[in-house]
Amino acid sequence: MEGGKLENARAKEYILAGDAVLTFRNSETGNRFTYRITRPKDADEKCPHFVKVRTGSDSDNGQYTYFANIWPDENRGLKGLQHGRRSQLTYETPSVRAFAWIWDHIDDLPDSIEVWHEGRCLRCGRQLTVPESIAHGYGPECIQRIGSR
Repeated sequence: MEGGKLENARAKEYILAGDAVLTFRNSETGNRFTYRITRPKDADEKCPHFVKVRTGSDSDNGQYTYFANIWPDENRGLKGLQHGRRSQLTYETPSVRAFAWIWDHIDDLPDSIEVWHEGRCLRCGRQLTVPESIAHGYGPECIQRIGSR
């Protein structure tokens, strides 16, 4: 799938797809966080999804830090979301709090929350997570090079 803006009503489906890289942006504040949610391909229905947040810069092509699990049993934790014991990030970390809020409201996200699927730069192939870059298909460095031709 090419990167782009996704439907809020299907956000839970995107998160639980198996290997998703999604950016959530609050259009009112401009705040955004990029998450990678994975699950082993051969996992049974009792295996959790692993939630990581992008902690590196936009130019490092995807450094993620683990912080939580999404368990299939929605009676566990926050609708199945449980902070990981081995996480180096606390509940007070803004990106962790943001994902917990998103997961708590996943079935009815407000329009101010935008869901973006990762894209790849058309020039260099790097991962794009900034919504404006995803929308036009080029990272900030490549768009400057293309514009200077």
